[in-house]
This record gives sequence, C-alpha cells and structure tokens, in this order.
Amino acid sequence: MVREQLTNYEYSFNIIPQNTTCTCYACIPPDPPCVLASLKLTRKMMGYMLGTFLPSGLFVIVSWASFFWPADVIPGRTVLVITSLLTLISMHTAVRQSSPETSYMKGVDVWMFICILHSIFTLFEYGIVLYFMKRQKVSPVSKPVETYHPVTKVIPVKPHLVKEISAGVEAPEERSQLKPEEKLEKLATWLLPISFLLFNIIYWPYYIT
Repeated sequence: MVREQLTNYEYSFNIIPQNTTCTCYACIPPDPPCVLASLKLTRKMMGYMLGTFLPSGLFVIVSWASFFWPADVIPGRTVLVITSLLTLISMHTAVRQSSPETSYMKGVDVWMFICILHSIFTLFEYGIVLYFMKRQKVSPVSKPVETYHPVTKVIPVKPHLVKEISAGVEAPEERSQLKPEEKLEKLATWLLPISFLLFNIIYWPYYIT
C-alpha cells in the first residue's frame, strides 16, 4: 500500500526501540504504550533525470538553435522558441502536480524556473533583433548625390612592393562592420549557453550534496 502511494520514492521503515511509552494528554492512561518508527524517503533520481531534467535541458538547447537561423525567418524562429517555452511550462506544471506540496521551492522548481527563464531571454533577444531590423528599414531622407570625376595618376611601383602592400593593407571598403542586431546575436549566442553552464556547475553540487 505504501509503495503504491509513493511511486517516486524509495523508503525505509525503521522501528525506534528506545521509548516504550508516549505522552498523550487526550489518552487514558496519559502514558499509553506505543511504538516509535522513522520513515526515510529517498527520491528516485534516475526517473527524474530521464523524465524531467534531461528533456527540459534539451528543450533549452533547442531554443538556442534559433541563433543560427537568419533573422528574417520570422515564422520559423518564433515558432521554435515559443514551442520550447510552452513545452517547458507544461513540464513544470506536470512536475508540480506529481510532486508533494511544500511551502518552499524545491530543487526541481529551481531547475525548471531557470530553464523557462533562458527560453524567455531567447524570445526577448529575438524581439530586440527584429526591432533593430525595423529601425534600419526606415530609410532617412535621401541627399542629392554629388557627381565628380576622379583624377587618376599612375605612379610606377616595383613588383615586390605591390605584393607587400596588397598582403599587409586592406582596403577600407572591404572591412565589414557588424550591424547592431548582428552584434546582439553574437553576444546572445555565447552569453546564454555560458550562463546556463555556470548554473549547472553551481546547481548540481549544491543539490546532490
């Protein structure tokens, strides 16, 4: 009967032989004979690892896959991130329903909260990227283009100097400058995985020990 009610736990039931009487003010006599016992519950970690921790972590990683898609693929990136977010919320709800009610935040609640938070950050990051792209599409008032005729002058240069100049100096036009949304995408691609990795480094030693 106990095993059916505690399907997610391993338990041990031990009799405490020190006391043979218990104080009971509502009992007659007030010190009736009793048996003291201790019930120790141990959570089945493998079931939670395979059913909660591993899938939720993989869904967070799947939401980061949107960083490698072009920013103009709005339906694909939005559906991917929102689907991962809703799945994590559903998993958290299922975990809370199957876990005992407590007045404090459990370790699995902390894990699910951080996973949901990383997925939300991914969605907000893409929203900021779309905002930057929308601002760049608004073109400023065009100024009249001044026409000029370039003056060229041929200067004789030795062949070995031409090779050295072409190898060591880049033309200013060829230097690519990153746009604000591209900088944000690069920053999020590194920052979010690193923060999740640091959280794992702190989380697992703290709750396992």
